[in-house]
Amino acid sequence: MESNPTMILAYPCAYEIIHAIEIKSSADWDAEHSAGDSLNDLFTIDFESLYPYIKQGWIDYPTFTHISKPLSQLEEEDLMLLKINSTLYVNNADILLISEKLPTTAGTHTIFVTLTLDTGEQIEYSTDYTFE
Repeated sequence: MESNPTMILAYPCAYEIIHAIEIKSSADWDAEHSAGDSLNDLFTIDFESLYPYIKQGWIDYPTFTHISKPLSQLEEEDLMLLKINSTLYVNNADILLISEKLPTTAGTHTIFVTLTLDTGEQIEYSTDYTFE
């Protein structure tokens, strides 16, 4: 069955395109990652995207593609049309960032995640986490 591009409207996707993601810590993570260094090589990103469906030519019913890969291997095209959880007031893309290696330095780390959109706008998040 051929699909119609208007069917896409029923599938909630983020319209912003994330150009890059950067993860850093306020404390030394290990011998190779000092405070403030990029931790992208230590994290895996997990999400769903509608873009592969569109790229293949709108064939059949729209389906989201599950993508899981090292953050350091992420390509800009991967972050187009991310699936979102949509409620009346909030649209949130379901992105999981999974650390493949815990820090060797115990204590509280402030983890910084910076999303750079294709417009150049940067969205920054931070959270404190105590590692023992």
